[in-house]
Amino acid sequence: MAEQDLPVVTILPELKQQLASATTLILQAPPGAGKSTVLPLRLLHEPWLQGQKILMLEPRRLAARAVASRLAQQLGEALGQTVGYRIRFEQRIGPTTRLEVLTEGVLARMLGQDNGLEGVGLVIFDEFHERSLQADLALALCREIQGVLRDDLRLLIMSATLDGAELSRLLGGAPILTSQGRQYPISLRYLPPGAAQLPRRRCPGPAGEQRHPQGTAGRRRGCTGLFARRRRNRALCGTAAGERTRHQPASPLWRSAAGRAAGCPAAAPPGPAQSGAGHLHSRNQLNYRRHTGSSRQWLFPGTPL
Repeated sequence: MAEQDLPVVTILPELKQQLASATTLILQAPPGAGKSTVLPLRLLHEPWLQGQKILMLEPRRLAARAVASRLAQQLGEALGQTVGYRIRFEQRIGPTTRLEVLTEGVLARMLGQDNGLEGVGLVIFDEFHERSLQADLALALCREIQGVLRDDLRLLIMSATLDGAELSRLLGGAPILTSQGRQYPISLRYLPPGAAQLPRRRCPGPAGEQRHPQGTAGRRRGCTGLFARRRRNRALCGTAAGERTRHQPASPLWRSAAGRAAGCPAAAPPGPAQSGAGHLHSRNQLNYRRHTGSSRQWLFPGTPL
């Protein structure tokens, strides 16, 4: 799906107008709307930012790396230029970096070292519904900076499942902006118990039978996800499925011990030759696929995960 087709693009004019007049804004948007990968870049050149930095808080290191990589990719740049990230024991920033993706602990330490956040014009709290002590502390400190030192500092709080009304009340009546998004159907099929123990030559059989229910015309859209719970089954099913896949490339959805040591991601983003392939990092991604329409079927060997 192109960036201009993402649901959050439709509310960009109103969001920019709200941030120009209010210092705190709450954004409610469903998964896959483009909150993390579209909005930060579109706000970099707003007049009220005055050339200052944007800090975006992510709840996990994996998310911080992935979001920063995607943002830099959209600009056609390497990490550390316009977009960078800081996580524990690792950072990719440079003298020209204006958008930094951070984890909660890093932002808390930054606030302790610079209690005015000089040079920062906007702090984005992404996935704020994943509440934590450090994220709540960071928000409280940013609010204090707004009230005492920096009335020009903006705060944008984003979530898909947040109780916006209650948070708005706690933040002094901060305005709430909502993106409706869109949904697509996903069909779930459970293989019979014991399917995960099938020999290698038979493991991908049910997946192969259900891969393209819409015929040849549907081969370029969506993907079939095959879930295997144990490492051995993953290796067998993944290899065999790769042998059976002709129209959709198979992508590994887990890392080996060697891959973890080398810092390899769990799944690489699809390239030009993989435009029809889907990637899944966790069960939560099912909800994401439901909203973006990038998948059609998920097959679970045996019992649910």
